[in-house]
Amino acid sequence: MLPTCRCRYQRQPFSLITRRAEDSGEKPPSLDVALDMSQTVQSHEGQRLFLEDGQPTKFLQDITSMLSALVAGAKETYAFTGRLAELSLIEPVQIDIEFVNGSETKLQGLYWIAAATLKALPAAQLAELRDREFLEWIYFQMASVAHVSALVARKNRLLSGATAARP
Repeated sequence: MLPTCRCRYQRQPFSLITRRAEDSGEKPPSLDVALDMSQTVQSHEGQRLFLEDGQPTKFLQDITSMLSALVAGAKETYAFTGRLAELSLIEPVQIDIEFVNGSETKLQGLYWIAAATLKALPAAQLAELRDREFLEWIYFQMASVAHVSALVARKNRLLSGATAARP
């Protein structure tokens, strides 16, 4: 019987592996879809991966397409963050949060846009960022920081409700 998959998460148990150049005869190496057989792969229920003639099902084609989009997105992300680093537009930040119940947490390993450096960029560099559509991404990232305080407020409301219910 051909393998089927009951996937709890869209990407798992699938991943991409690099086909070595000497195996494929291609340069650069291509990627193959791999299946972790130790996960939720079975032969009696779930989504079929292959048709009777050995061709991939629409389900497997969709997974392959999604994995390809992840690879393309990763390449764009590396180009984006690399350029920001070259222009000194990212800086590390630690966010210290104190909740209404007195508990504290520190969010470390985060980076945000160096707004003062962005303001000081020459017009040619701003135009380059705009043309590469990086400027839009920068503004989205800067706007997303505002959500941190909203999330903390939401958690504080939950904590207040929980502590108010206690005797």
